[in-house]
Amino acid sequence: REREVNIIGATADFFPVRHIEVSTGQPLPAGDPERGSNVAVIGNKLKRELFDGQRALGQWIRINDRRFRVIGVLSDSGQSLGQDLGDMVVIPVASAQQLFDTPSLFRVLIQARSKEDMDAAQQAAVETVRQRHDGEDDVTIIAQDALLSTFDGILRALTYTVGGIAGISL
Repeated sequence: REREVNIIGATADFFPVRHIEVSTGQPLPAGDPERGSNVAVIGNKLKRELFDGQRALGQWIRINDRRFRVIGVLSDSGQSLGQDLGDMVVIPVASAQQLFDTPSLFRVLIQARSKEDMDAAQQAAVETVRQRHDGEDDVTIIAQDALLSTFDGILRALTYTVGGIAGISL
């Protein structure tokens, strides 16, 4: 069986930061993010389609030319920021970088301890990137409040658009 899915390269911290739970098995193990391993956590929809009621844990899946052992299955969580969690695979970040032949990261998720710690966390992130990128400020930090506000505006516009279309067609 074959499926086209989103592949996420992540660390063990991805699951609590995104509030994603594993229904069976385990999330990615903690460890050195620069060392990849051939393990994967798959979405529940993908599990149903690939394994058709059979046990997925311990089985091997192939992503491009590499094999990954399934160590966990995500809970049925629906969508998160427009992404179907049931239709994705989470692998260690270093494995994803090798798989997609890229040394860089597209997105880094950071969680502050509290709302009061947000500014300090943002400054620490900027400083860390600046140090690793030879003093260059080449990242954009988007706070969750700003992201949710943007999505709220988009959804409101879509609601008005759909309402307008429905009004015209009546």
